[in-house]
Amino acid sequence: MEKDKLRAVLVMHARRYPAMKPQDVIKLCYQSEFGGGHLIRDIQSSLQFIAEEMASVESGYPAELLEEIGNGFARIHLGKAKAEGITAEQINEAFVRSSEQRQGTLDSFLTSCGIVLSMTEEHVFSFTAEEMSDYLAAYQKLGCPAVSHSEAYRSAYHPAYRIVDLGIWERLQ
Repeated sequence: MEKDKLRAVLVMHARRYPAMKPQDVIKLCYQSEFGGGHLIRDIQSSLQFIAEEMASVESGYPAELLEEIGNGFARIHLGKAKAEGITAEQINEAFVRSSEQRQGTLDSFLTSCGIVLSMTEEHVFSFTAEEMSDYLAAYQKLGCPAVSHSEAYRSAYHPAYRIVDLGIWERLQ
């Protein structure tokens, strides 16, 4: 992703989600690069999990349906989808198709991680550059896997979304 676009996405998320920890920012970059396909074991299980999650989330939360995360991807928020009458089947179709279409590269992802570190040094996030640097060192030793949101993020924001390619989402609507 272009550096300025990534910075804009990261600044927006830092403002919207001040409780983010280093792993939440890396999760955002990971999703922007690779999408959310790592969650799909099979289409039926994916659909069932989305339906169960939609049944358990607060209808209408958060205020927006789609939240851009860069590289043509967005998080589609299940609570808002529920409030708008969007079905689990519709979300699953876009989610599955998106995972089949898109693949990023480790080099591009690592470039994004470097941008995050420099932005941390500029005090864009609520954590320190040292915390980010320590997190990245440990994370890279693990081979840069997909990560979950931090407990702080989950407690503050109750995330319930799927990653979709915006173009695919728009074509399916």
